[in-house]
Amino acid sequence: MTQGYKTVLGTMARQPLLQAELLRSIGHAMESMLDLPATDAALSQAAVRYQRLGKLREAAALTVDRAALRLGSAWEVPVASDLLGQAEALYPAHADDEEFSARHAIVRSYAERQTPCWDWHRASRGRRGRGPARTTPGSRFGRHRGGRRSCSRSRAAR
Repeated sequence: MTQGYKTVLGTMARQPLLQAELLRSIGHAMESMLDLPATDAALSQAAVRYQRLGKLREAAALTVDRAALRLGSAWEVPVASDLLGQAEALYPAHADDEEFSARHAIVRSYAERQTPCWDWHRASRGRRGRGPARTTPGSRFGRHRGGRRSCSRSRAAR
């Protein structure tokens, strides 16, 4: 796939529509192989070519695909939100396109749901290096005394 990507970029400059179609296909194939950086690069290159050709819907759809990729692979919520904003700006007629609007709304709602998780994830990265949480038997993170949880079910089983 990588060689095909390089060949498409290097030899098909005079056929931008074919180049964009092939780059899109290569990007989706790379996604199925879980090569996410290569997927993002291929989809980005395809979107640029579609935009140059005036095919704004295709360019915007690939930008939404890139946003979904960023959300699904690395919790890059701010980057995904920026990509979704770019897709809206790139395709002004998106309000009349039900398929595009539905896909965009699905990815946008997923990004909005992930924002609290992203805030937690970012904050937890800031706590790295402060040492582990206290997990001795007497702490609230450790096991309860006697090795059992103190709940009604375990008391009834005793």
